[in-house]
Amino acid sequence: MLVRGWLLCVFCFHTCAGISQQCKFHHSVCLMEPELLDRSFKNPLKEHIRHGMGQQDTPHRNRPHRRKGGRVRTEETEPRIVHHPSDVVVKPGSPATLSCRVDGSPKPTIEWLRNGQPLGTDKGDGRAVPMVLSEGSLFFLNVGGGRRGQTHEGVYACVATNSAGKATSRNASLYIAVLKEEFSVQPGDAEVAEGEVAVLYCGPPMGHPEPNVIWKKDGVPISNTDHHYTKLSGKLIIAPAEKSHSGSYVCVARNIMGERQSRAARLSVLGKPVLVLKPENVSVRTGESAHFYCQARGDPPPTVAWSREQGPLPNGRYLINPDQTLQLHYVTVQDAGSYTCTAANHVGVVAAVAQLQVEEAPSTEQKDFHRELSALRVTLENVTIIASESNVSLVQWKLQSLPVQPHYLDGFEVLYRPLLPVSSDWAALRVSLPGFQAQVGPLKRGYKYEFKVRPYGSSLYGRESNTRHLRVPERAPSAPPLAVSITVDHEQNNTVHLSWEPPPPDSHNGVIQGYQVWCMESDEQQYQNWTVDSGQHSLDVSTLEPGKQYWVTMAAVNGAGVGTLSDPHGFVTKPQLGDATEPDTHKQDASPVLALLQDP
Repeated sequence: MLVRGWLLCVFCFHTCAGISQQCKFHHSVCLMEPELLDRSFKNPLKEHIRHGMGQQDTPHRNRPHRRKGGRVRTEETEPRIVHHPSDVVVKPGSPATLSCRVDGSPKPTIEWLRNGQPLGTDKGDGRAVPMVLSEGSLFFLNVGGGRRGQTHEGVYACVATNSAGKATSRNASLYIAVLKEEFSVQPGDAEVAEGEVAVLYCGPPMGHPEPNVIWKKDGVPISNTDHHYTKLSGKLIIAPAEKSHSGSYVCVARNIMGERQSRAARLSVLGKPVLVLKPENVSVRTGESAHFYCQARGDPPPTVAWSREQGPLPNGRYLINPDQTLQLHYVTVQDAGSYTCTAANHVGVVAAVAQLQVEEAPSTEQKDFHRELSALRVTLENVTIIASESNVSLVQWKLQSLPVQPHYLDGFEVLYRPLLPVSSDWAALRVSLPGFQAQVGPLKRGYKYEFKVRPYGSSLYGRESNTRHLRVPERAPSAPPLAVSITVDHEQNNTVHLSWEPPPPDSHNGVIQGYQVWCMESDEQQYQNWTVDSGQHSLDVSTLEPGKQYWVTMAAVNGAGVGTLSDPHGFVTKPQLGDATEPDTHKQDASPVLALLQDP
């Protein structure tokens, strides 16, 4: 009996020690149920013998603990990241979330690393401290906020830990969004010819996320469906360029921080020269005149030049008119050959060739005509105005001495044309022998003219003389501006709008250079005046006092001075609010005002 009691005591002590050891593996909480404890005391001898043979139970964290009825208790598993955080870009002051979800048993605890170091907290400013949400995500209420100079940018990772182990997520970066102001490359103005490739360059500002670049033409975004446009690394490629592509282009860079616009770049798609009228082959007899026609267009307008394959154009016997027509007078056999019309601007050149065929005159008399006229030399000696302030010129020339008296000379033809301010075709005035001078006019006052003389006989012409220039004197305009109109806008601070039309053309007496406008206040008889350019036919005046009566007159101005004044026009400005005095809107005696305006 004593032995059995001793054995029972030893077994109970050993069993309790085992149970205590198992409890240690459940976080110091013993989960043994009464049935398990009761079962531990059953068959004590069998249990004692089993322990004595070295079959002691060894607790293990992954070994399931079975309960009565065959149910499986919770199994410990290492943490596993089921949703890794991703990179985010956030505007300063905005919220942000770095997501992280894990599983594991027991439920893992989650903490975060920033740049490889445990994420600290700042008790002093709650807005600057990110929070770990219940599912493990990291939440920023105000990215970039908090203490001066603090930034939340960095590389983050979440770390999940439980009793079975630890797991770390992939790295995720948090960036503070930014978009700089300055473009690294501003688009520049460009000119290309139709059909060529136009390229506009743009280096957008630095930004994160990298800004998206779009282009606008004349304020409207370029259509992505237009096959003429290609956007490549910030560049805008237009191919083939057409006239409709001319305009103002702006490069626009955008990200979540907003947008930046570059300077406006002007693209000009220019037109290469095109001959709309090509010269055709011409056949004439000796002594006659030949005409070659050539007209070109382009953008900018091309210059047209004539050349001859066999050498220079015949000296003194050719004329190129403003319409680009080439005239050859008193044609000789030596003038035959190829004549080329060339049109050029700075984007291209085009040319066309025509042939001149010259036939010998059939009769001896006509040959003598040619021989005599070709030998004549005319000198233009003088071109003057016949009297002061006149617009009629006196042209004088002489014929160089000849060994024999000319038999076929009928007279001379005076050629003249205006050069400035506009050019036009030559006009002709015939003078029969024995005249060696002529009056040409009336000419346009203020214009510069060019003169020359050539001999003629029958329908043939000889060599042209030298040229001389003459500027016709001006006189002050003899009529006032027409259709003078005055409108007072009382709602816009008594702004006065004046408009008019130029005087009649025959009264310009020169080239109108501008207009003089005078405005006089009735009471104090003081006036203001303005000068505007000739192309401006209106004027807005906003410097007049309220509640006053004013008179306005105006005149055209040319190189000779101020022209005839217009009739005075009166008007009244509206008084200021609160001004008890009202202007006298009845017609006042304008005689003193008119007298002063006659000599402003």
